[in-house]
Amino acid sequence: MLYFSIFLLVISIFFSLITLGVFVGGIPYISDYASIIASFFSAYLHIVSIIIFIGALALFLQQKSWLQTIIVLISIANIIGTLIPIFAVFKVSQDLGTNISLLKNLDVVLNRSQPDTSKSVVYHEVDGKKLHMDISPSTQSESKNKALVLIHGGGFIAGERGEEPVWTEYFTKRGYTVFDVGYRLANPQYHTYNKAATDINTALVWINNNASQYNLDMDSLVIVGSSAGASLALQASYGGESIFPAEIQGELPVVQKIIALFPATDMEALWNLDTDFIGINSREVGRKYVGGSPEEFPNEYDMINSAKLAKLGAPETLVIHGLADTLIPSETLSPLKQKLDVIGTKNTFVYIPYAVHGYTYFENTLGFQITRQLVSEFLNIEK
Repeated sequence: MLYFSIFLLVISIFFSLITLGVFVGGIPYISDYASIIASFFSAYLHIVSIIIFIGALALFLQQKSWLQTIIVLISIANIIGTLIPIFAVFKVSQDLGTNISLLKNLDVVLNRSQPDTSKSVVYHEVDGKKLHMDISPSTQSESKNKALVLIHGGGFIAGERGEEPVWTEYFTKRGYTVFDVGYRLANPQYHTYNKAATDINTALVWINNNASQYNLDMDSLVIVGSSAGASLALQASYGGESIFPAEIQGELPVVQKIIALFPATDMEALWNLDTDFIGINSREVGRKYVGGSPEEFPNEYDMINSAKLAKLGAPETLVIHGLADTLIPSETLSPLKQKLDVIGTKNTFVYIPYAVHGYTYFENTLGFQITRQLVSEFLNIEK
């Protein structure tokens, strides 16, 4: 019984550290990973905390010692601690008119994959690099298929197309042909602040040039991106041909809607905040993507600032962001929201409590459930 009590105590303390990390940011080696666990596995955390409490209570009823009392009290605190984020997310879901399920959260699935070379085409070759996109045709019988461009994340320095297969499947089942676009990545010697968004517009021209081959309705063009991909969706669409001109001949199609999931809209603000998340540092990203600090490269940072790029006629924009995002704090998005309101661009900004950066990288998290429904409403498609 003593060994079991010690085991329960250790597990209870572990859960307490997770809870502490969720509510108290900035604890080295704890806060980031605790927030990730809480963001992805909310239902599991709560269920296990209840199981621990039941075990602790059973021991307490058999032997009312100080150790059993401590374990019971800690386990009660853990139940409350795991419930608070769940209640907060459910409250936001209710306010938004979406429906989320803890049972569905038990079926959490990793939403990550690799390029499907059987679907790959080369849309451009530049600087000795072949740029690919993976094309997934709509599975619906339509006279014309809607075009959707999907852009992967990775901090502008990593990642590859095909990373989020759940989204590809979701959109193809709802009448979209998905173009999962790769682009040039940055490194310390190769900066892509003026190249990556150019690649996206080059891909858009390629898609438009080949619209008849894929039976596309280019009048309903949508761009979807997450993290760096969301940033590029905004940069390419807002900047357009004048800032990020395509590198192949053809007409740049008009983007109708943008869906940006946890985007970096103001790299200068992120440099100044010097943010970190599981080994990713905003200044290190800036050094590779832009070449250095905003003081050294003010024009370059302005060039990739979404708020400064946005102008009259910008596409309707949906931005969804996690309030537990320590890499891209939610307050850095405010200038973009303000700019879109000023120029009259229809926009929706949604902030999900306790959702970390990359919260959609697992399907069926509570944040993912909200996001998928909001995306469906934004595009007026089946949920």
